[in-house]
Amino acid sequence: MADFQTNQQKKDLVRSEFVKSCNTVNGTISFEQTKSILKTIGFDISSIKIEKLVIDQDVDGLNQIDFEGILNILNNLLATNKSEDNDDESGSV
Repeated sequence: MADFQTNQQKKDLVRSEFVKSCNTVNGTISFEQTKSILKTIGFDISSIKIEKLVIDQDVDGLNQIDFEGILNILNNLLATNKSEDNDDESGSV
């Protein structure tokens, strides 16, 4: 699938989806909500990888992350994709 969104557009969409999904007083979302948001913006990654990313950002061990946490996950995924894109541009066919 071609990706026509800029990184800023993805961040804006994450913010919008986070606000829609966040229904807790402490401003956090669950693993399932995180997974849904990442799929909405075009990341097709395994539940295991998403769970690992959430655990890395889950500061209190409640399987919940805040907005900063999901932005950290997004930045991690964008950096990984950029690195993979650079690897693909080797010039070989």
